[in-house]
Amino acid sequence: MKLLIVESEQNTLNVLTLFFKREGYLCEQASDFQEACKKVVNHEYECILLDLKLPGGDGMKLIRILKAQGSNASIIILSARDTTDDRVLGLNEGADDFMSKPVQLAELNARIKAIARRKTATATI
Repeated sequence: MKLLIVESEQNTLNVLTLFFKREGYLCEQASDFQEACKKVVNHEYECILLDLKLPGGDGMKLIRILKAQGSNASIIILSARDTTDDRVLGLNEGADDFMSKPVQLAELNARIKAIARRKTATATI
């Protein structure tokens, strides 16, 4: 599975990338809004792990860009913003899941796999 990890905090970005590469995922990174925009416009991803607070822009806007271009990528928001309003907004904008930081890597991996299973099941119906 091809992941795009969009995370502003470099240490967290490195930890997520190392973990998911060890799990067998193909990982690409973006650490700010502009870099993330370039990647989602020019490449296809099966899943995007998205921090909302990015240098140069808001992750919610990136979700709107993805949806406007018809992307089928699953989106899991990873954010320190953890109010009910934040979660509801993210899900209503088009995210498939929302996890508050700090995240447990095993749980995040399980959620990615669950989303992939649902997509596979839906595609075969």
